[in-house]
Amino acid sequence: MATSLQQPQIVIGNNPSESKSFVGSPVSAREREDARRQSARLHSERERQKQALHLQKLNILSQNISNPSRRAAMAMALAQIEENLRAIN
Repeated sequence: MATSLQQPQIVIGNNPSESKSFVGSPVSAREREDARRQSARLHSERERQKQALHLQKLNILSQNISNPSRRAAMAMALAQIEENLRAIN
């Protein structure tokens, strides 16, 4: 019988000499959960960045600009935003 300090044993087939220690330790499960959370955080951050860039793009496109210098600046800003969106994807 296993004490509280021993790892549980799994017997494969009828031969006790082929027993294996249980590998699913709480540490590895915790590490997997931390990695999953980190991945979810990164995904959320990328989505927020994409949304912010998309809103900036909509703002630029919605402006009615008659000044040629301002129009050129907005075109450059729009190109930069689109480049940033491609980099995030």
